[in-house]
Amino acid sequence: MVRAFGGVASALMPDRLLRDGLLVAIVATASIGLGLRIDARWVMTATLAGSFIGLCIASHFVRRLRPRVINTVAASYCGADLAPNGLAARDHRGD
Repeated sequence: MVRAFGGVASALMPDRLLRDGLLVAIVATASIGLGLRIDARWVMTATLAGSFIGLCIASHFVRRLRPRVINTVAASYCGADLAPNGLAARDHRGD
């Protein structure tokens, strides 16, 4: 969704850089810095934490980049305008 608002770097950063970078940083800090024994369950917990932080940052970018006019537009559904296959049955340019 962030890409749709023109934020390509903002869309890719949380997934590619933050999640993976946080995972490496958390595991390295725990194993080298704190001397903890790292097992698969611990790494999966660190992956979950990194994914959650990335999701929070991506949500922030969505709210920041979304045009304000979207907040005032009411959602609507035009099911009668759809053909049985789900494609638009009528062209609204002539209305």
